[in-house]
Amino acid sequence: MDVVLRRQDEVKRRVYLAMLGLSLPLIPGVAVLRWQLEPAVRLAYPALFVVLVALGLGLATRRLAVARAESLVLVAVGGLWLARLGAALYGSGDRVESLTRARDVVTESIGPGLTVLVLLLYLASPVRVGMRRSVLLVGAFVLVCLPALIGALLADADAALPAATAVVRQWVYVTCTAALAYGLAHLKEQVAEQMARNRALEELAHTDPLTGAANRRRVQAVLGEELARCRRYERPLSVAMIDLDAFKERNDHHGHAAGDDALCIIVAGLGAELRDTDTVGRWGGDELLIVLPETTLTAAATIAERIRARLSALALAAGPERFVTGSIGVAAAEPADTADSLLLRADRSMYAAKAAGGDRVVTTDVDGQTLLTGV
Repeated sequence: MDVVLRRQDEVKRRVYLAMLGLSLPLIPGVAVLRWQLEPAVRLAYPALFVVLVALGLGLATRRLAVARAESLVLVAVGGLWLARLGAALYGSGDRVESLTRARDVVTESIGPGLTVLVLLLYLASPVRVGMRRSVLLVGAFVLVCLPALIGALLADADAALPAATAVVRQWVYVTCTAALAYGLAHLKEQVAEQMARNRALEELAHTDPLTGAANRRRVQAVLGEELARCRRYERPLSVAMIDLDAFKERNDHHGHAAGDDALCIIVAGLGAELRDTDTVGRWGGDELLIVLPETTLTAAATIAERIRARLSALALAAGPERFVTGSIGVAAAEPADTADSLLLRADRSMYAAKAAGGDRVVTTDVDGQTLLTGV
């Protein structure tokens, strides 16, 4: 999970740096265009430019966390727009004239800007955090405007009504956008949670709860898929059946908890000897099945011997002067094989290894002839 979050932060960092690179050159141009119409721009836009440059440097040098940068940008941009709105509404003594001037600022800039900012809040924040921030932003928008609207309507209702209507329309527009963004973000969160639950349930259905290896159903399915691919593309496929020697003695002498611990240690140890494409499954009790795609009989025997040596090196105590080891039977798929016939040969090889004293590998060909017995 931490790796995924770091990757997401890195992607966000690059996107934000690209956006800053595109937007910073536009700020002086916008300031010049609105210089005469909106005196507050003369202070607000240079301040915003400095803040964004500082944020960009912090992101580029990785001295500033992405989450922190997101919060600072939202505060800076939201504060800028609200400050511009306040200056337009309360910068003149004539209430109706101020409201009329503020209407142009709201409809041309503040309203659309706050709409975009609300959407960015939900993109950059968890749903609940985005909801709190959007409510705070929309509430501040309304509270800044409300006294000016009331004052202008009381002073001259007929003259102030068109401007007041335009401002209220922007309130409704931004509020509806915030509600819609929350609904979509909440729905997305629910879908993601349901997908995560489904993945967890699927994993539980295919995993042995004790060892974390594939359960019998899963390893059977993998074997069927690999056998079909083996026949279709004429590629090698082998399996190794492992029976743990003296496992019952370990349970008898040390208790079933010790036997469970041994199974977990053994499955974890197998991972060091196998590839990512190989599948280890708990076949039942103290038997394990390994599916080895793209592996010839000789290569599978070599892998099985490494596994045998590792099991022996673990030195898991069983009875007096006895240790848990492995009897391993190996078989390679032939064109006419079914899953059952392939497993039958591996099973016979495994019993041959056990009959020979255990702690060894036996490899048997399609005719049932023993090709290799090793210790």
